[in-house]
Amino acid sequence: MKVTRYALGGISVALDYGAYTNDEISGYRFGYRTTGTVLSFLAAGAVGGPVGVAAGLVVGGAFIAGEYIFDEFAYDEYGVY
Repeated sequence: MKVTRYALGGISVALDYGAYTNDEISGYRFGYRTTGTVLSFLAAGAVGGPVGVAAGLVVGGAFIAGEYIFDEFAYDEYGVY
């Protein structure tokens, strides 16, 4: 299970890095998404078990929700968040 978790996290960061290098997202957004991924894993690992999985999902979900909420209220003049 841990191998899958780390692999999916690595894929997530790699995809975000690709979007960053292609100027699809800003460095701030890349940092925000990477922070969300790392904190989600840390929360899941700190708690452990099924409750840890739920904790990781809550933390990750909070970061995703925060990004969507930010997008509703902020817009970069170049179209890159």
